[in-house]
Amino acid sequence: MPYHCDSARSRATASSRAGSPIATVDEARGYDVVERLDEIAARHAATVAQVALAWVMRQPGVSSVLVGATRMDQLRNNLAAAELTLTEDDLAALDEVSRLAPEYIERVQSGPGVQRDPIG
Repeated sequence: MPYHCDSARSRATASSRAGSPIATVDEARGYDVVERLDEIAARHAATVAQVALAWVMRQPGVSSVLVGATRMDQLRNNLAAAELTLTEDDLAALDEVSRLAPEYIERVQSGPGVQRDPIG
């Protein structure tokens, strides 16, 4: 989940992602997601990263998850997510707390550079 602060956005150029009109960040929502991940991790004796990866791996249409491990302990930690079984309640709680607001979806779908019919 990418997050950046308002001070970074003020320095952003029009060509950068942070300068995009759709790159707004709801920090409170982000903290709510992390808090829920932390609660679930504690119940499963897992790390927040493992819960996040396990959750993403179970999303419809996701066939692989990219991780950025630079050390063996990070890689082992990430791989352990494949063995973590989240309950339906866990998945529902994470889906609910991370649900995108309808106005965000509308902004993305009508933003600059959006092609409605890329074939025709």
